[in-house]
Amino acid sequence: MEKIMKIFLVPLLFLIFSVSAYSKNVTPLDSAMKEITGELESKKGKTIKVSISSQSLLPEPGTSGTLSKYFEEEILGMNTHGYISLAEVEVKSVNENEIVFTVIKELTNVKTNGKKENLFKKGFIVKFYW
Repeated sequence: MEKIMKIFLVPLLFLIFSVSAYSKNVTPLDSAMKEITGELESKKGKTIKVSISSQSLLPEPGTSGTLSKYFEEEILGMNTHGYISLAEVEVKSVNENEIVFTVIKELTNVKTNGKKENLFKKGFIVKFYW
C-alpha cells in the first residue's frame, strides 16, 4: 500500500507544482499569434533591447504583446523546458537588427533565497508574442 501511495504521490505533486508554478506565466502557442525570437541585449529601467536576426515579419511601433524567456530546468529528475512570460511590453522602435520595448507590466517574480532573480540578463533567448 505504501509503495502504491509513493507511485501516485510523486507524479501528483509534480503535476500540482508544474501547474501552479507555470500555468499563469507560460505563453500558450496560439496559431493566430505572431512571434519573433531574439536575444536579450539589455534592460535599463523600463526599456528592453532585443537583437534579432533578419526575419520577415516584424511588429510595428506601438504594438503590444508578451515578452517570454526560454528556460530549461530539472524538476524531480525530469528535464523541463519552454517559455515563461516575463512582461507585457509595447514596441518602442524597430530596425532590421533590434527591437526596443517599453515594459508595461512585469509578469514574473522569481525569488531564490528571498532575493529577486534577474530574468532580464543579457544573452537570454526571448520571444515576443503579439
